[in-house]
Amino acid sequence: GILAVGFAILQVPLLGAQFGHDDQTHRWLIVALIIMELGSLLTSASMLSIVWHFPDFKSVVTACSTMTIFGTACFPIILQALMRASGLSFSSVMWGRLVLVVLACVCCRYTIPTMEEYRAQGAKAIGMPLPHAEDTTFCQALRNAHLVALQHWPMHVLAIVFTGTSMACGSVYAGSLVELGEVLFGSAAAGEALASSLPITAAISAWIVVPLFAYASDYLKAGSMGMLAANVALQVLCSIFLTTTTLHAQVFVAVCQGMSNGLVPTYFSRYYLAFAGPARLGSLAGLCGTYSALPCFVSQIGIYSWMSALPSTGPEHLILPLEVGCVAATTMFVVFGSYVALVGLPEKPVVLAEDKDDPDLLADVRQS
Repeated sequence: GILAVGFAILQVPLLGAQFGHDDQTHRWLIVALIIMELGSLLTSASMLSIVWHFPDFKSVVTACSTMTIFGTACFPIILQALMRASGLSFSSVMWGRLVLVVLACVCCRYTIPTMEEYRAQGAKAIGMPLPHAEDTTFCQALRNAHLVALQHWPMHVLAIVFTGTSMACGSVYAGSLVELGEVLFGSAAAGEALASSLPITAAISAWIVVPLFAYASDYLKAGSMGMLAANVALQVLCSIFLTTTTLHAQVFVAVCQGMSNGLVPTYFSRYYLAFAGPARLGSLAGLCGTYSALPCFVSQIGIYSWMSALPSTGPEHLILPLEVGCVAATTMFVVFGSYVALVGLPEKPVVLAEDKDDPDLLADVRQS
């Protein structure tokens, strides 16, 4: 519903520009984009509500949630091709997309489980009652998420640092692709072609590669360790081929980065399920995601500052900081993955001391 509201507001600046009132309506564009981004994230997160209906395929469900985010990365490219082929205006295409979003909202209204169904199925899947998280306030939920995180704080600190550095490297790489292509191959067309390969690869990865990989992990009962190993391999390949100044090598790096962009959030959605369970999944994931913004911003500032400080006489001012960033992200991933393999993930979600005041939870803890 929030996403549909955002698309509806988007029509205001589009109509204003079409009829010559852009100076009065352009401010609504920022409002629309903020609401659309919020609605998109909430819609993708809502897909996790069916994860406990398929307890043997948690990786597949989390991959589908990732698919809704990164699978739309090539949507602007598809829209541009549609407008060129059909002659439709941008405003007409956006009206059509608004209709599709409204229809999708109606479908979600009748397919996404209610909170009662979600909690009941979650308790059945993990084999223990859930704390009454729906009775807590926002501050209590935030406090409980911190308490859950503190139970395994070394692992979560490594996860936060890795997530931040990985996001920083991915965003800086995506933002530098056009310039990198121009510097390496001497034409703006080459830069645009290289830049367009990343969203296409991310979409293919999110829609095909990641779900298939997730299904194989669930089918083979491999959990999420396969995703860790795959991400390490992809980051190593990025570090190796980034220094190869040929078009095929750079496209290969974009392919590896696009696949990694899909695997990382899929893994961490699966990761947080092990600690929070149905009751506190959103609060724990949101908390750690917020904290990961700090290493992300620091890494971005460091990489961009290094790029600016190096002489721009060749591609080294772009390749060297990016390569060091890839190596740093790979190192963090190896350290984090080794710690997870050594310690292991909990078999059941973390139960706090105050949860044990619940008679059902107390009985379950005594039995275990």
